[in-house]
Amino acid sequence: MDRFKLRATASAIVERDGKILVTIEPADLDHMDGPRHIAKPGGHIEDGESVFDCLTRETWEETGYRVRPTALVGIYLQRFSDSSSVNFTFACELEREIPEPITSPDILEATWMTRDELLARRSEWRRGSTIDSLEDYLAGKRYPIDFIKYLDHTKTP
Repeated sequence: MDRFKLRATASAIVERDGKILVTIEPADLDHMDGPRHIAKPGGHIEDGESVFDCLTRETWEETGYRVRPTALVGIYLQRFSDSSSVNFTFACELEREIPEPITSPDILEATWMTRDELLARRSEWRRGSTIDSLEDYLAGKRYPIDFIKYLDHTKTP
């Protein structure tokens, strides 16, 4: 029997002045001009990277904004037909109000949407944890960040 493999991702929900920061991305990366998805900034945790480092790096690459996590919104275990993953979604605050250029080639734009705009466009939300985590965030779910411990056993004491 094959050993179960799990991909890990981290993502941010950032709210400012009643608007939430989202990315607009192609539904199919092979067709950049086709249908689009609304997603929260985030991505895959790279080897040797903490969930917090991933969160800040991915948010910066996809939106140009530097963020700081303030609370854990949720941890989402997901099974798809082709893979399984765990997503850590954090409520974040901006470290700087002015964004830098977006460096991710897969992101068409980063924009701010009100809660009503997001809810009106729910059918465009990206599959996976986007729906549940945005619903949890909008419902006010928040957990302490210190709930997550990063243990790097590659470093000697």
